[in-house]
Amino acid sequence: MKQEVIKGVKNSLVINYNNNINYYRIRLILNECANRSIKKPIILILGDIESPDINSTEYLRELHYEIGKHATFINFTYLISVGTLANEYILGAKNKGTNENQLYYFNKVDELIPLINKFILFNSLVIFIGNTVDFTPVINKIKTKNNL
Repeated sequence: MKQEVIKGVKNSLVINYNNNINYYRIRLILNECANRSIKKPIILILGDIESPDINSTEYLRELHYEIGKHATFINFTYLISVGTLANEYILGAKNKGTNENQLYYFNKVDELIPLINKFILFNSLVIFIGNTVDFTPVINKIKTKNNL
């Protein structure tokens, strides 16, 4: 699984999993995060996912919802979702009892850009996952000039 690792503001570490991602790879990433004892604040940013072999919007909605539920196994500080179906991530996480103060939904990346720095905590791990949302403008806003 290809990922991009970037040094971010406030001594954060940014991991971008936006290439060639699907439902099963997202679950693998979330499982890996849940199985590690990560002692940093985790900012999980999920964008819409699509798959060429799935043409049912209702089924995609259900997959987003299930990923939102599965994401609760990570002790995240914030779950931020971006995209047309991304509110389903939030609904799935709420269903598992996540505090609403940890959940944020944006329809478009442009809505997140001016607010992203408020979510980045000192020494945090920021994870971007999705395949239809281009997070490049958000990542550019939080990366430092000294990349890894």
